[in-house]
Formats: sequence, structure tokens, C-alpha cells
Amino acid sequence: MGSYTNGKHGKPKSSIFSYHCLQLLNQEYNHCFGRIVMSLLQFFAIILPSYCNYTLIRHHAKLRIISLMATANLSFLAILLVIVAFPIGASIHRYSMNFLNSFKRRSVCAIAVKLEVKACRSLRIQVGSFLFLRQFTVLKVISLIIYWTMSSLLLF
Repeated sequence: MGSYTNGKHGKPKSSIFSYHCLQLLNQEYNHCFGRIVMSLLQFFAIILPSYCNYTLIRHHAKLRIISLMATANLSFLAILLVIVAFPIGASIHRYSMNFLNSFKRRSVCAIAVKLEVKACRSLRIQVGSFLFLRQFTVLKVISLIIYWTMSSLLLF
């Protein structure tokens, strides 16, 4: 096997080997954490702020100032977690697609390297059995928080 070099990008063979290792790590992460831990994280990221917002709006006159501040901070931290952590997980897919597309567009690479790149799948963070983190997941979660807060206010 020869080494295929391309100027500033280094050796494509070693890059693809590293990408295959990342694929294995991603597969194991999704198998261990994706179905249960990430599902629970998303569940609590929706339910916790919804409940805190409901408590703040409905029972603001009955609670002490310390309880109000703690509830508001808890809601704020849960929403901040969604806004900060979910896009990081979603960017993994975008970066892996950019990496694979950069190899597909190269004309200098050998055919064997292009075939190896064609066999690679993009990296994704799995949430549950059917959902992967994407860029719009943050908006979806925020809209669910607002929906459940308003529904609980109207029902109770």
C-alpha cells in the first residue's frame, strides 16, 4: 500500500483511518448513551423548564423570593443547556459531512482512497431510537418547552 499525500492536508489514508476510528467511537457512544441517556436528557430538558415556568407564572404570589429565584435559575440553566449543548452535538454531523465531501471533491486522490471515503458514513449523535441531533433540534425543544408550559397553564 502506498501513501497518498496531498500537500497541506497530510496523508488521506491516515485521515480516513482516523475517521474510521471516530465512526467506531460514535457507534459505541450511540449504543451506550443514545437510546437511554440522551433520551432522558432531552426529556428533562423539556419537562424541567416547562414545570419551572408553570410554577413561576401560576404560583408567583404564593412563593417566597428565594424559591422564585431558584425556580427561575433552574429554568434558565435547563434552557441554556439546550441552547449550548445540542448545537455542539449537531455540529458533529456537519463537520463529518464537510470532511467526507472534501475528500470526494479532490481530484488528486487515488481511486482506492475515494472508494474508502464512499464507504464512510457521517457521524451523528443519536437521541432515542429514531432521532438524531440536528441543527433544528434546539428550535424543536424550545417550541416543546413553550407548548408544554402553555398547555399546563391552560389545563391546571
